[in-house]
Amino acid sequence: MKKTLLAYYHLLRPREYLFFTLTYTLLGAAATQSPFGWRWVLVFLANFFAVAFAFVFNQITDAPLDALSESDSAVRNPIATGELSFTVSQISAVSLLVISIFLYAFLGWKTLLAGLLTLAIGALYSWGGLRLKGIALLDLSAHCWLLATPVFLAGFFAQKSYNGSNLSFLLPFVLFISFFGQL
Repeated sequence: MKKTLLAYYHLLRPREYLFFTLTYTLLGAAATQSPFGWRWVLVFLANFFAVAFAFVFNQITDAPLDALSESDSAVRNPIATGELSFTVSQISAVSLLVISIFLYAFLGWKTLLAGLLTLAIGALYSWGGLRLKGIALLDLSAHCWLLATPVFLAGFFAQKSYNGSNLSFLLPFVLFISFFGQL
């Protein structure tokens, strides 16, 4: 049981995105100047599950190549090492996708749109038909958009009241910080 839980932890890799997901979600929510409440918590969970979906989907698409490689990424991929099956990993990805969509929808249509953008970029980043991570400038852009902008927007739009002027000031700042963090 402990090995299976550890394999799920390696599949999810939460240490790689927990901090920035929390930071950009809270920044978006704080920009509305609304009081802390259940909406802040739900939008963080929705963003966390959406970004987790992107990471798990990436692990799934990379597994066949990682299984042939001796690099560090192959060792960290529990699908490639056989710790988790391909089917179980796919079920995990779909579960994360469904949970995040449900939470985004519960928080409103604008939040749902921002969340769907996160999920779409996360899927397109690794999907074999397009594979944004294989194209240098698109890889950088996808990281900026996936890892910051829609997460920030979901945090912003999840709140009951917000001021658009704060968004027009903070959104370029969020993009810049995310871009700088990727260099």
